[in-house]
Amino acid sequence: MLDLRKGLLNEYWRVIIDTYLVVTGLGPARQTLASDITKITSQCGCSVTDMRFNKLGMDVAFTMLLAGHWSAIAKVETQLQNLAKKNLCQIQLKRTKLPKHKAPLLPYLITAIGLDAPDALLHIMQFFTHQGIQVHTITSNTYLTQYTATQMFNLEMVVHIPGDMPIAEINEQFMVLSEELNYDSLMEPEKGA
Repeated sequence: MLDLRKGLLNEYWRVIIDTYLVVTGLGPARQTLASDITKITSQCGCSVTDMRFNKLGMDVAFTMLLAGHWSAIAKVETQLQNLAKKNLCQIQLKRTKLPKHKAPLLPYLITAIGLDAPDALLHIMQFFTHQGIQVHTITSNTYLTQYTATQMFNLEMVVHIPGDMPIAEINEQFMVLSEELNYDSLMEPEKGA
């Protein structure tokens, strides 16, 4: 009986959540901005499937993926545009669909740390994209070391590797690139939360 209910609930949500909305924004860093946006999303009947807020100087940049019935998405679009006007934010909205993959994709976490160089991120990005590997998320920053004030580069990204690609070979080639760049790097399966 529990399996039947679970199946019906999954089918219910599949029918209800038929529209997806990408929200990107930039505006003054206000303490309540993230909670204001999530409150609007909840009140309109949408769910947040992905959300990122980053404070950059005196501003905040954010991206979100919302899911819901088309009518709920229409409501949240209107409410977010009103919020943007009120808070002097720039918000862009775009409806989207979830990708359908022919083959299974394996998520891998890539980390790299080393001396900052203008083309470091470019070399790592090109390594994966030239092999047909999708880059899913990227987080990159630079910082000064505490005692020597050396400018360092730090990268974390998640890539989706097609299941039919030779993982060990890709890992070996990535380690060769990391040695050439003089970076301490790691490629490992992304662990679920």
